[in-house]
Amino acid sequence: MAVAALSVSIVVAVFTLVYALAAHREARRIASVDLLDRLDKTRKDRARIRKSDLLSPVDWPAIESKDKALFESFDNVARAYDVAGNFDRQHLVPRRFVDSFFAVSLDDLWTKFHLHEYVEWMRQQRGPAHFWELIALRERTKSVVDWHPATRGRSTWPWCFNPRSARVSWPQFGRAGTRAQRAAVRGAVTRSH
Repeated sequence: MAVAALSVSIVVAVFTLVYALAAHREARRIASVDLLDRLDKTRKDRARIRKSDLLSPVDWPAIESKDKALFESFDNVARAYDVAGNFDRQHLVPRRFVDSFFAVSLDDLWTKFHLHEYVEWMRQQRGPAHFWELIALRERTKSVVDWHPATRGRSTWPWCFNPRSARVSWPQFGRAGTRAQRAAVRGAVTRSH
């Protein structure tokens, strides 16, 4: 009788585990589709930002009053990436999904098109919690650009390597150095992230 009860308990435990794993995978799939849809809706906004010819430092109050469409584009993009940061931090979406689809675009907007200035200006207006998830996502993914397959001229990500780790550059032997040279440089870099 005890053996039968034990075997029933094991079957129930295995079934519960399989069901929980399937539910988790489905939740991540739904979150990924939602995030993809949310950021795809900002495609026109991102194009408008890239076409703007803003010079640093940007006068955000003047932009807000003179070019509302551009200002709203910055806000829409920042909000979408803020949600992406939250999904990423909570592991609702796979890291490689965020790294593949969104990290390069975020880096481009952040470094070349004044998104960081907009975020800082808004945080001065609304407090340090505003766009916090966006800033955290940027910090987590800022080195992904260096390791992205398209940047490296490869078809796949580096295997067994976290592209979110510290940036490594190979100025003494070019971006493509030999495996041994890259390994030597990676070994010398202290991981600060």
